[in-house]
Amino acid sequence: MSQVIDKSGAHLLPQWYLVLLSTYGCGFNAIWGALLTVGFATHAEVLSLAIGCDTAKLIGYTMGAGAIWATVVPLIAGGLSDRCKSKWGKRKPYMFYGTVIALLGLGMMSNSALTDSLLFFVLGFVCLQLGMNTASGAYLGIIPDQVPDDQKGAASGYMNFMNLLGVVSGVLISGAFLSNLDKANPLIKTQLLYMYIGIGMVLSITLILTMLFMKDTPSEIEAPFNIREYVKSIWISPKDHPNFAWVWITRFMVMLGFYSLAPYLKLYLADVIHLKDTVTPLQTLMVLIIGGQAISSIISGFLSDKVGRINMLYVSNTLIAFFTLAFVFCENLTHVFIVGLLFGLFYGVYTTVDWALGTSVLPTKTNSGKEMAVWHVAITLPQAIGAPIAGFMLGLPGKEFIDGATQYTYMGYVMLMGCSALYFLLGAVGLKFIKGIR
Repeated sequence: MSQVIDKSGAHLLPQWYLVLLSTYGCGFNAIWGALLTVGFATHAEVLSLAIGCDTAKLIGYTMGAGAIWATVVPLIAGGLSDRCKSKWGKRKPYMFYGTVIALLGLGMMSNSALTDSLLFFVLGFVCLQLGMNTASGAYLGIIPDQVPDDQKGAASGYMNFMNLLGVVSGVLISGAFLSNLDKANPLIKTQLLYMYIGIGMVLSITLILTMLFMKDTPSEIEAPFNIREYVKSIWISPKDHPNFAWVWITRFMVMLGFYSLAPYLKLYLADVIHLKDTVTPLQTLMVLIIGGQAISSIISGFLSDKVGRINMLYVSNTLIAFFTLAFVFCENLTHVFIVGLLFGLFYGVYTTVDWALGTSVLPTKTNSGKEMAVWHVAITLPQAIGAPIAGFMLGLPGKEFIDGATQYTYMGYVMLMGCSALYFLLGAVGLKFIKGIR
């Protein structure tokens, strides 16, 4: 792989390689694009109708069960990959075997779709989280491993763009199979199966592309892996590394806001906007949100390298909170689409600049897999907390069971989105404690 030398003498990676590093992120996020928008909620609605349970609680508690494992696994996989001496390299083995486990989880969820099995629905999602987070625990170390500081903003922009492309792919796949089908229609079970097959294929293809072309080398760490010492080392002292701690906290709050909102948008369109077919409008809404992210992602990545990251995050976090609350005041689908696009524009700024900021405040370079995994917990832990709390909160003001389905009140959504907006604002407030970084 050829490198470019800039005017300062630094060795820079070619742009095509920065794009290549982010390819697996496309497949990784196709899974979540399909499930966290249309697929998971639709499957939960079908299953709750079949077995007679509260849809919001089923969504929240199942996501929470999976996310608990998603919080722990990257910490282990990241640290082990830092020390892996496989001839494949230190990151590739965990990416490969993690993906295999994730595909097994998708297979179990496919079985649940056909048989109305609550057990396979929950276990399949847990297995999916185990696999995906084994892979991500290693994958998160790639940019810190290979990309020089002067290119981390650009690399983060490419990574965010490919992540968004993956989310769009997942949204389109799930929408293509599930649109215009009522949850009581027997055909929806087969269509859920096809959706799981489709996203599994995208994940597999992007893994193969990344593993074929990505340069990866065995670990140079000679010290043997000591579980007790490693568990102690997972704790990164806020006193010794305050910037890392505050970046972690602000990301935690923003992700808490996101995972309190995203899983329930499908129910929101049905209960607040009063739509009978929610799949196609939700698909359009997500494409607009993701389109807004895509527009701002690469631009904000390059811009953050030049003008500074903290101020960009102040503005983006505050406006994300504003547009989250604006969903409550939407009176029709057009209003929802406009708010969604504006939400996406500033969420794209946040995700890109935050990634660049996170890679810049790592305590060391030699244990980047472990440290990025600790940072990644700020994404996964909010799933375990935010979704269950939001599902419980949504039903507090009251709910009705109509034709076996659960319908929630307007006040429930006011509480849910108000709380989500508060989390986003707290993510902005925490930025003022980060010192020495523009």
